[in-house]
Amino acid sequence: LTLFLAAAAAAGALGFWQLLSGIDPITGAQLEANDADGYLAVGTMSGHLTYGGVIMLAFVASFALLLNAHGRARIALLISTALTGAGLLASHARSAWIGVAVGVLGAMIAHGVTRPRGAGPAPWRRSLLLGCVVVLAAVVSRDSARLFRPRMHGTSAATGSVRSERCEARRRMPLTP
Repeated sequence: LTLFLAAAAAAGALGFWQLLSGIDPITGAQLEANDADGYLAVGTMSGHLTYGGVIMLAFVASFALLLNAHGRARIALLISTALTGAGLLASHARSAWIGVAVGVLGAMIAHGVTRPRGAGPAPWRRSLLLGCVVVLAAVVSRDSARLFRPRMHGTSAATGSVRSERCEARRRMPLTP
């Protein structure tokens, strides 16, 4: 599990780099632009939805373990959760975001319910409330690329959205098999 979370954290950092640069540093290929002036991060996978699904599992596992961790393990899990979260946002896989919201809610409910009596002031109701806030934040945040990437210059004549000229030229290129 430790090796999986470390690899997923590295994949999350790679995905965040892909979001910002638009280039896959492993293959050197240009990534697909999305409608929000960003790029669809694919990590080491072939598609952004596959990448989002794998990162989703890693994020939920890392978050669930983080709830009970102490000391150095807590710091390592916090870093893993942050990096996989960045990769998850970079994937633009909204289905994975919904999966994370449900997984985090389940982990928080399980943590609140299984917490031993007298262990502190964190009853299951507080965990449920925080889980609902996480779900609401996932639903409300429709577009993560605007959080991390400033608007680019050049507008698309067809849609009126702001895009870079390089992205527009790429869209006009014919698809090759």
